[in-house]
Amino acid sequence: MRKHGLKGTFLLQYDALMLPSYQRLMADRSDFCEIGLWLEVVQPLVEAIGEEWHGRYPWDWYNDVGFLIGYEPNVRLRLVDRTMEDFKSIFGKYPASVGSWHIDEVSMKHLSKQYHVDACCICRDQVGTDGYTMQGGYYNQAYYPSVNNMFCPAATKKNQIDMPVFRMLGSDPVYAYDYQAMPYGIKYCPTLEPGQLGRKPDWCDWFFREMLSGKGLCFQYMQAGQENSFGWKKMGTGLEYQFSSIAEFAKEGKLEILTLGESGRWFKKSFDRPPAARGGEQASSFA
Repeated sequence: MRKHGLKGTFLLQYDALMLPSYQRLMADRSDFCEIGLWLEVVQPLVEAIGEEWHGRYPWDWYNDVGFLIGYEPNVRLRLVDRTMEDFKSIFGKYPASVGSWHIDEVSMKHLSKQYHVDACCICRDQVGTDGYTMQGGYYNQAYYPSVNNMFCPAATKKNQIDMPVFRMLGSDPVYAYDYQAMPYGIKYCPTLEPGQLGRKPDWCDWFFREMLSGKGLCFQYMQAGQENSFGWKKMGTGLEYQFSSIAEFAKEGKLEILTLGESGRWFKKSFDRPPAARGGEQASSFA
């Protein structure tokens, strides 16, 4: 990112947030890194609010323990509050951005009203990955979620949570929705993830052409990056190719590079309701 003059967002899970090594790592890179929270639930966080951990491991990806939705609403708010206060004690302010594979509407509303978080990101649609399914939501782009269901755009201003939700991972416009159910013969997840199909330069070139075509509905949006558990060996080649391409597109004025928090602020400035689907001169692109 430094090499190409890029900026980006790093979301820290609570167990990483509390490690001095990660605190130093992020503080030394604040010139181009926005630091936010990855809101999965881990054993140190549950025990920090005086609750008992029921997971199989200190980090357990099952819904009933690893995500806020697995806890009673009052406990969710305590988990969020503890995470936010510890983040502020370390970095001197609350985060502008949060993310997780999914965050329930109770927690989203609290993050928006109590902490004025600018943007949230959640996982793309998927079937049965890591033991859970997300299917039928906004395919890409961003939306204001409903107070009744974070997976649905709000139908009215009254029922709207004023914190835009962005779908992660850069889904293939053609194959990503049902590739798990259809015999497309795709070896990797058809997403921009550099540990998946995003490792292939020819596919990345096609994906960028589609995203920068100007045929988007109101605006075009891409999220480039990868969860760090994949390791550099799997993600390095694809990430370097993507970042060099994105930097070149930015120099050519074809897209604007924003952090997640900046994306949320742009969205809130541009739209007071989930935007209508329209193209033409209204289309713009950013990553």
